[in-house]
Amino acid sequence: AVTLALSVATIVAGTVLGLLFAVLRMSRVRVLQVLSTMYTTFVRGVPTLVFIYIVYYGINWNASPFVAGIVA
Repeated sequence: AVTLALSVATIVAGTVLGLLFAVLRMSRVRVLQVLSTMYTTFVRGVPTLVFIYIVYYGINWNASPFVAGIVA
């Protein structure tokens, strides 16, 4: 049940963020296009496991592993 909830939450969050960055990339404001492109290029270049380690160990917060999994 936890895996299913984590999967659904991650899919929803990823879809929302993906749509947001797609809209920013198609924006007529050049700064928003560049920021969106820079973020996308950075995220594509960093392995997923590195993001998981940064979110779970690198950020000093008291979140549960479930929340850290959604954020990563």
